[in-house]
Amino acid sequence: MTKEKNISKKVPVVPITEIKFKLGYNLIEKLTVIPDSIVITGSEKYIDSIKEISTVQLKLNDVYENIDKELGLIISKKNKNISFSSTKVKLSGMVDKFTEGKFNIPVSIINEPEDVKVNPFPKEIEVIYQASITHFNMINDNSFLVVFDYKQYENDSTTQYLTPIIKQKSEYISSLKINPNQIEFLIQKK
Repeated sequence: MTKEKNISKKVPVVPITEIKFKLGYNLIEKLTVIPDSIVITGSEKYIDSIKEISTVQLKLNDVYENIDKELGLIISKKNKNISFSSTKVKLSGMVDKFTEGKFNIPVSIINEPEDVKVNPFPKEIEVIYQASITHFNMINDNSFLVVFDYKQYENDSTTQYLTPIIKQKSEYISSLKINPNQIEFLIQKK
């Protein structure tokens, strides 16, 4: 009987979490797992089917402070012939209080043909955003770009409204709402 040779491979660690934040609080950036992957070593027939390793579930309620937890990995009994470079990982995330802000910005139409003038109604839209208190003062009306595309009308000339497209937004903005969420327009030939 020939002895199977051991092989090693790196697999990602997937955190299993159920985190509920206190009202007004949230993560500033996504949770980090250290290490984010581990090396498993064992017989090929055992290792082949393993694509990732999950952590034990972390359940937290009313979170308002930074998360810093050590979590064990779920290692099933059938994997007893496999060695793991680590059996624990550290899960961390920065939590902050979030607040709402708003800006009125002019409506911007893109892809407008040269022979046409599009008159939007209203001429300004209100952008309502959420950001952490830490980053709140870094946000200004250049932190996002909202446009309305004339091609939406060209693709369907029965369209009476244009809907906003968020072309870019600051990484510090966690959510963005646009009011009104569609605009009317009048087309004039130049």
